[in-house]
Amino acid sequence: MQRVNALAQDLARNRSGILNIVSSPSVGQSFIPQAMAQFRRQFPGCKLTFACHSYEHLGERLFNHQADLGIISLPMTHPNLEVVPLCQNRLVCALPYNHPLAGKAVLSLDDLVDADMIGYGNDTPLGRMIGLYCQREQKELSYVVEVGSPQNAGSLVAMGVGLALVDEFTVRSWAGSHPLWVRPLRDAPVLQANLVHLRYEPLSQLTQSFIAVLREQVRQQGFHAAPVAQPCAEAASH
Repeated sequence: MQRVNALAQDLARNRSGILNIVSSPSVGQSFIPQAMAQFRRQFPGCKLTFACHSYEHLGERLFNHQADLGIISLPMTHPNLEVVPLCQNRLVCALPYNHPLAGKAVLSLDDLVDADMIGYGNDTPLGRMIGLYCQREQKELSYVVEVGSPQNAGSLVAMGVGLALVDEFTVRSWAGSHPLWVRPLRDAPVLQANLVHLRYEPLSQLTQSFIAVLREQVRQQGFHAAPVAQPCAEAASH
């Protein structure tokens, strides 16, 4: 009984337990591991699990109670999910280190229409967002390779295969490991990273503490933080 009481007290103090985290690949490469490291320093008695998934599988993990919290680099919608904005980042262009366009400080879609591009499927949130961006600017890009994630795109850019539009989370995860350049895009769409969890179940104290660490990570890394109580106004279906 004494052991049970001690365990209950530990849980009440938010110092032990298990927290299961899932994320989309872009935000999961370095941003989430950095937050996990900080969280572990604060709560060394808590066990963490973490995995990156596609949007469809991420939702399944939440619905099956195999994850407590998801972090996604683009919005998603479902009536049983609560999606809360975390921060914003922008679409940028990754170029091989010796590409002529690397000499420009800012690029536009006009610059990219004759370039060999690495893209994503139209069934992916990022692929759809880039497609809408091109429609808005009335430009058409020429894709020579289609990949499953910005991480794959970055590896191909570094090998000189082509250029790619990627999110800032992905760029920061490379940390100098890829020999390439990154340039901002004129009138680029804003990507909104979000927290996602089951709508009708309360968040545990551990989950709330991890969210607080994520928000501090956003502040430290200079991302544009979303207001804590702001609802998710823009969503991409999954």
